[in-house]
Amino acid sequence: IAFDQKTPQELITLLDDKRPMVRRNALENLVSTGPGSLEVLQDRCQNGTDPQRLEILYAIHRLHTEEGKALVREALSDDFEDIRIAGARLCGLSKDEKALSTLLDIVRSDSSIRVRRQAATALGQIGSEDAVPGLVEASIGVDDRFLQHSIRYALITLKTPGPVVEALTHNDPSARMSALVVLDQMDDSPLSSE
Repeated sequence: IAFDQKTPQELITLLDDKRPMVRRNALENLVSTGPGSLEVLQDRCQNGTDPQRLEILYAIHRLHTEEGKALVREALSDDFEDIRIAGARLCGLSKDEKALSTLLDIVRSDSSIRVRRQAATALGQIGSEDAVPGLVEASIGVDDRFLQHSIRYALITLKTPGPVVEALTHNDPSARMSALVVLDQMDDSPLSSE
């Protein structure tokens, strides 16, 4: 198959081929086509099977366009859990600050612990201090150790002790414990040995 001679419309049909290497090569060629393939990728991302949509979401991210970032942000509200996880991961990798408020909502209230954990990680990767109060709030009542770790690690990497120090007096014991652990591990921590 002469992939490099096919149009994006022709390549997108090859994503339905039974042969894995044909699908992979078609997707790679769509990415190498650049932003010109975004329209067909977007259509398939909205109408394909869940495994196809997941692969296409990563391909859209690799185009490095603002329109692609917007499509990745839309994935944060998808019904399919794995798509939401991928969306959060890709927002973190691209340091997409426009996803901040949605990621904060997710880390506090998504029905999936896996999605919440990836949202916390993404918030740490984005690196905005604006996420700190929301992450402190998200630590309230968390009993999943992996989610707890993701929230704490994001707070440590954000290096903003002010709101974390305030959490030391929070009513919720899990928020106080998270604040103590975060401050203990944070560089230049305001904690003293007294």
